[in-house]
Amino acid sequence: MLVIGATGNIGSEVVNQLSEKGHKVRTLSRSPEKVTWPPHVEAVKGDLNDSIRTRNILSDVHRGQFR
Repeated sequence: MLVIGATGNIGSEVVNQLSEKGHKVRTLSRSPEKVTWPPHVEAVKGDLNDSIRTRNILSDVHRGQFR
């Protein structure tokens, strides 16, 4: 599952909850170094304005949740 904006207050809580439930989580943020995630969370640096990079980041993401 991909979480965009994972370094924010809400995004980081979403990542933690998904991770605790055993989901494979990938985070996308402009500054992933701001947060230390559990070892099984994949942190990716990126920006949605970069369509080619975003396409690559989404290549094997099978689930998403939007609020």
